[in-house]
Amino acid sequence: MKLKRELVQEIRQFIIDSVPDHPSDLVATVAAKFDLSRQAALNNVKRLVDENVIDQSGTKRGCTYALKAHMVDLRVQLTDGLDESEVWQTLVRTFLPKLRPNVAFICSYGFTEVLGNAMSHSEGDTVEVRVEYDECEIRMSLTDNGIGIFTKICHSLQVNNPVDAVIEIHKGKFTTDPDRRLGEGLFYVSRLFDEFSIRSAGYDFKLAGSKESLTEYPLDPSNHGTEISMKIALDSTLEADDVFSGHNAKGELGEGESAFGLSKTRISVGLMQHGGVALVSRAQGKRLVDRLEKFKEIILDFEGVQKIGQGFADELFRLFPNAHPDVHMHLVNQSESIEKMVRHVRAVGSDGFIWRH
Repeated sequence: MKLKRELVQEIRQFIIDSVPDHPSDLVATVAAKFDLSRQAALNNVKRLVDENVIDQSGTKRGCTYALKAHMVDLRVQLTDGLDESEVWQTLVRTFLPKLRPNVAFICSYGFTEVLGNAMSHSEGDTVEVRVEYDECEIRMSLTDNGIGIFTKICHSLQVNNPVDAVIEIHKGKFTTDPDRRLGEGLFYVSRLFDEFSIRSAGYDFKLAGSKESLTEYPLDPSNHGTEISMKIALDSTLEADDVFSGHNAKGELGEGESAFGLSKTRISVGLMQHGGVALVSRAQGKRLVDRLEKFKEIILDFEGVQKIGQGFADELFRLFPNAHPDVHMHLVNQSESIEKMVRHVRAVGSDGFIWRH
């Protein structure tokens, strides 16, 4: 009995979606999912191999599968007058398949923002570009040979810890060249893609949805540049306008302000604990609230943070709100210990402070 067209398409999509997680047991996974014989499942998999959608290596039951990746490597010289949009249109866009309009815009925005940042800030002269796609997603990485983004921000802030630089990028609205940049580009890029990462100075900062992570890797003394990677699903339904407007504090627009203005940010406070650091000092609190007066709404996410010190809490929850009553601060994922400390330092309230449970 022939499979109906809808079921054939369902099996095809299941195989494509399952390849990354089941490279060595793909046929068995398909057979179990659709109650097929091994031969019927194998025939469906082989069809995608013949269509050049899936790569096969090995033979018989030792076969492994992977999505067929199409890849291009480019070297871009950061010369005066370089037009990042022209690089995108002539060298990258022509390589990619036909994309949904929303995905095409996000990829264009992300690529040109990252290349533009390398041109303006990296102090390097070359960017190595890798773009690849398969049936599920597009992956782009741009690696410059400059001073390194975390190093440059540390120099600008006159601090030594790259984690401080990560926090400033995470907040948004930070730029080392305020006359030419708003400091919003990487903030939005990091939230438009399914996965985004910055790798530099021995630190790898990743953001995927609402989850952030910071890890260290062995630093190559000969490599001081920055690698920025972005990944997005081909079938993503995310609209860039929703991300832009979603970071504007609702009802807070003043005369002449744009609905897309970056006035709302969310900060994962736990990033400051990297390396086992305890959040106890006033200096740490001052570093966290630095520049937050530029926003109208701030969400402090305390996931993974169990305790904070009195000095740290006083800077965040008494001194800053009292000095900036028009900035609304929200807490999420706070422990009972943190709630008690906040209540302690907030003996005198402020209209700018809001509890969120």
